[in-house]
Amino acid sequence: MSELVDAVRKLESTVAVQGEKISSMQDSVNRIDRQIHRITDKLMAGRA
Repeated sequence: MSELVDAVRKLESTVAVQGEKISSMQDSVNRIDRQIHRITDKLMAGRA
């Protein structure tokens, strides 16, 4: 029974770590997205 508990705990911590990685990736993607929008806005303003 304790092996099962250990396995579940390992799985939970793995999931938690993956969740943190995913959320930091999403932050990076959002930052890049904002930068792209700023650049596009500047390009559009330059053409106007």
